[in-house]
Amino acid sequence: MSRSPVDGASADPSQSYLDSWGELAGLIRKGRSFSGKERNCCFLNTRKGRFADVSSVTGLDHIDDGRTVALSDWDRDGDLDLWLASRTGPRLRFMRNGLGEGTRSIAFRLRGDPERGCSRDAIGARVELTLGGKETPSRIRTLYAGDGYLSQSSKWVHFGLGEGDTIRQVGVRWPGSRKAELFQGARAGGRYLLSQGEGRAAPARELAPATALAAGTVKAPELGDGARIVFSKRPAVPTATYTSLDGQANTIRPRPGRALLVNLWATWCLPCLKELREFNSHAAELEAAGLDLLFLNVDSLSLGAKVDKAKVGQLLERLGGDLAPAASPNGFADKALVEKLESVQRELIYRQRQLPLPSSFLIDPAGRLAAIYKGPVSPTRLASDAELARNPPADLRNASVPFPGRWGGDKFQSNAIAIAGVYLEGRYPDDAIFQLKEFIGKQAAIDISSLQPQEQLNHRRRLGDVHDMLGMISLQTAKPAAAIEHYRAALGENSDRLRTLIVLAKVYSSHPDNSVRDGQQALDLATRACELTSNSHPDALDALAAAHAENGDFEAAVSEARKAVAAARKRGAGPVAAAISRRLRLYEAGKPFRQGGGSQPK
Repeated sequence: MSRSPVDGASADPSQSYLDSWGELAGLIRKGRSFSGKERNCCFLNTRKGRFADVSSVTGLDHIDDGRTVALSDWDRDGDLDLWLASRTGPRLRFMRNGLGEGTRSIAFRLRGDPERGCSRDAIGARVELTLGGKETPSRIRTLYAGDGYLSQSSKWVHFGLGEGDTIRQVGVRWPGSRKAELFQGARAGGRYLLSQGEGRAAPARELAPATALAAGTVKAPELGDGARIVFSKRPAVPTATYTSLDGQANTIRPRPGRALLVNLWATWCLPCLKELREFNSHAAELEAAGLDLLFLNVDSLSLGAKVDKAKVGQLLERLGGDLAPAASPNGFADKALVEKLESVQRELIYRQRQLPLPSSFLIDPAGRLAAIYKGPVSPTRLASDAELARNPPADLRNASVPFPGRWGGDKFQSNAIAIAGVYLEGRYPDDAIFQLKEFIGKQAAIDISSLQPQEQLNHRRRLGDVHDMLGMISLQTAKPAAAIEHYRAALGENSDRLRTLIVLAKVYSSHPDNSVRDGQQALDLATRACELTSNSHPDALDALAAAHAENGDFEAAVSEARKAVAAARKRGAGPVAAAISRRLRLYEAGKPFRQGGGSQPK
């Protein structure tokens, strides 16, 4: 995926990297796959310096987009079974090792002693098994925390044994120890606990029988265009217009207190006509649920000027005559309206597919998109979903997933800045902003007075970091007022945040919008930044120079800019010094600096 630059003037490597990820994400959104339809492979060590391909005879040669392998003796029969996970379906496979009940092995569970410098998990410990009467080398296993891509095998250290093998010696090299500790009492076929410092293998307690998993054939679900997509956080529906049956322009909007279903249909679409009949037969149920229906015909997209608009109206009357009229009359959707609805679902749904017919959009009474239905939807389902608008957010979240479960978001303290950074890499600034603001909302519920002094400092630092990132995103998305608000909030958590002082000072002194700049604010912030760094930080001095220039004191601006250039060169920051030098030439000419490359305000 990565490509070498073709010349010295190639784009910034980091930007090229992000562009490549963006292109990859675009392919995934279009349904492309990482899989090349290659079968999984399994190789057997023949002990002669060669491997044999046993993929087929073991039954492991699946045509899966494989990602993960984890080993464990799931059925307690002495051999290792396999768990396989794939990027696509089937997401998880269990492959039971059926070599026979007489398989011989020995397994150890390790327990380290923290007082001896080893964690209780004993991660990194090396077990050496020496067999009696054998000239073969000792067998060695190391306990890992994560032994493959996205996988963690069982923490039981497992050794397979042949017929007649006996155990002569078991040694464990514990992390933090210089020599191995020997353990007595281990016998072939057993499962033992090896505790650091005890020197004797203790029989492990009997484990409960594993859940029996019946063998079966994986059947892929039937694919279709139908889907019900409910949104836990409802976006506003953009203003959209259409032409009514009588040729008048109308705007799509729900009536006060009622939900609205916008249905796209065509006269040649048999599922559309069947759906219309079903809606009509349940007219009373839909009316009682507080739901209006707006039917927009799309024949013009395929038939163009050949559409008989009168016949479309007659067909609607015949199939849906019992339905109560919506606030807006039924009509026709043109290409622009369909493209707008397409863009709505493309913004909200990662996997991109064209809208099928019929397609419906459920809009709640507040004008927000509640659900999208791709393909026919039952009237009973519609009536139930219309009620969701009155339910609490937790119900919306539960309704937005295809199966029940437990939510773990409250069990973990996520790194809001790291998650927001991933969204920004994927070019989803709105998702990044939502993540950061959600974090701020959760922090607001914390009683800071109940925290210990260090915890209070950490709390304020995290909030300041989040506001800093929101300020940066706001500047990148041309929202300077919001950026200033967030930078001010960050300084409210700690008035001596150096980077925040510098960035906000530059916004006040150099933003191209006259209404944003404030020379005195810039001067105060930049002066404080220089005080904190003893007038030695090039960025702080650069901000002070820009502030003086904004206030018309170009003599002071030139003086501070020269100090900034010298400080940057002293640090070996040549590019920084060069950038400040360009601004210095502006000040020498009596011109202030403006972000975006210009020297004059807009």
